[in-house]
Amino acid sequence: SKVCIQLYTRESFLYHVLNTALRNNDHSKLNTLGPLCFLMRDYSRSCTEFIGTVYRGVQLPFATIESYKQAIGSWHTWSSYTSTSKDREMAEFRGNTLFIIEITNIKLSVPRAYDVASISHFPSEEEVLLPAGVSFQVISVEQDLQQKYIIYIKL
Repeated sequence: SKVCIQLYTRESFLYHVLNTALRNNDHSKLNTLGPLCFLMRDYSRSCTEFIGTVYRGVQLPFATIESYKQAIGSWHTWSSYTSTSKDREMAEFRGNTLFIIEITNIKLSVPRAYDVASISHFPSEEEVLLPAGVSFQVISVEQDLQQKYIIYIKL
């Protein structure tokens, strides 16, 4: 399962194919990608959950940003795996939107965030991986002086 996480952290076709299939609920890929998802989820049994703040920089259309504004206080789910960083500067470099994600200390049967920096293909990114299907609450949406949107969420 560790090798599957390592493969996922590479910038390769696997990352894109897997997340596209998960986002689109594409059952035609179940036979090929299902075992990979199982092994990636299995990694959570051998890792310690990361608790703290992580960041994710993305390019979002204005309509999506508006939907986050309308969702303040409500709970949502990201259907695909989500890469985040413990390094805010690394995340701020990307896109028009910065997610600031607070991972709280709630005991569940499986971790909601895996610190994969030590096994990542890009260890300097200080990656924390959120599993597919992770639920989060939208706390607030702001805009900073550089016109970047800041979306605060809590797991």
